[in-house]
Amino acid sequence: MVRVRRPLHSQAASGKISQTVHYATRRGTFARRLVSPAFEQTSPRALHQADIQTCNAAWIALTQPERDTWAALGDAITLRNSLDLPYKRSGHNWYVACNVRRLRLELTILATAPVYDIPIMPYAIDLTTDGIDQLYWSLDGPHPNPINHSWDIRLAGPLSPGRRPALNQARWLAYLSSSMSNGTIPDRQAGSYTIFLRSIAHISGLVSPWLHDTAIIDAAGFWLRLQAKDPNNNDHDLRALWRGTAVISRRSI
Repeated sequence: MVRVRRPLHSQAASGKISQTVHYATRRGTFARRLVSPAFEQTSPRALHQADIQTCNAAWIALTQPERDTWAALGDAITLRNSLDLPYKRSGHNWYVACNVRRLRLELTILATAPVYDIPIMPYAIDLTTDGIDQLYWSLDGPHPNPINHSWDIRLAGPLSPGRRPALNQARWLAYLSSSMSNGTIPDRQAGSYTIFLRSIAHISGLVSPWLHDTAIIDAAGFWLRLQAKDPNNNDHDLRALWRGTAVISRRSI
């Protein structure tokens, strides 16, 4: 970071010029090199970005009456953020959100907004663990018709103890049939995990509120496989779980 002795055009210059970012603080005006955030371009992320581009291109081709139906949907619905404060989405945001989900389900793009209806949801989701490397989720309550509904499941973690998980930290796992009431997520490391689940209506792309639950894998373990012979000279495989540091001694049988 370099301090600027002569401010650019004002005492509080800010902004980006080429690969340099200028900004002002109480201690003066500074300049630093532009740093692009690094992230892993995973296959699901690339697919999601491609679906958003497809929806944005389709939005441009809509007629004004078609856009007005989405604007009316945005005006009619009040959502709440993580701080429980009300907010509204634009018609364009509703169009992209609903149709990205439909594209993920291999359905066509809707030109006009659907009638707003919250999909049926279970009462709760329960996340448990074997304490080693497996997570198990189960649902309690009613299920929507699996012919025209799916589960959207996401998982945040592993997080360090005491850190509060958030939906924006979660990775998309899968769209599953809403007939499923439980499942297993294998091969997890030690840490805190939070699962998020909601129902998606195929006909509209609309979704229910999120359900979530948290579980902790407190220590990673590993399986140890030994082979031994019994007094009759028969081979036996011994499989035992060791957690922490294991010290093994050799002895005759």
